[in-house]
Amino acid sequence: MSENKNVPSKNPLLIRRKKVAKELEELIRAEGLAGSLFEIATAARTDKDQRKWERRATRIVEQALEFEMQVPQALLNRLKVQTGFDPNPTVHVENDGKAPF
Repeated sequence: MSENKNVPSKNPLLIRRKKVAKELEELIRAEGLAGSLFEIATAARTDKDQRKWERRATRIVEQALEFEMQVPQALLNRLKVQTGFDPNPTVHVENDGKAPF
């Protein structure tokens, strides 16, 4: 019997999306942005551990943005992740002196 790769449970893109969604949910809870009324108390991290945590969090957020998942703005601001779009794009207006209509 041949193996069908189009079965949703075997689709590598779907598996990756589920994994990223789970990691993003864990990250949001660890940052205290959802799931709890009070901020989560964490042990003090050394500089090395803090850099490692920042790299991991940034990677998770970037992957979530690739899949167009909703990421809290507070998390984007704290990690300084580039979203890839300009919220207020500049418009070049040519004024040639003619009436617009």
